[in-house]
Amino acid sequence: MKKPHFQVRAGDTISFTRNRELVTVEMVDVGTRRGPAPEAQSLYIDLLESDGPQPTG
Repeated sequence: MKKPHFQVRAGDTISFTRNRELVTVEMVDVGTRRGPAPEAQSLYIDLLESDGPQPTG
């Protein structure tokens, strides 16, 4: 993604900073609604977890 207005799709890798730390995630699926945090966390895998890629949900 070059600009923040691009649509995210399953399989996309996204990097951003959170609390001054780099976060890189791979989208597993795209939600169809704005739901609770556990539901949102099931839509991506954190690629920078110390033990390798793990579902965050």
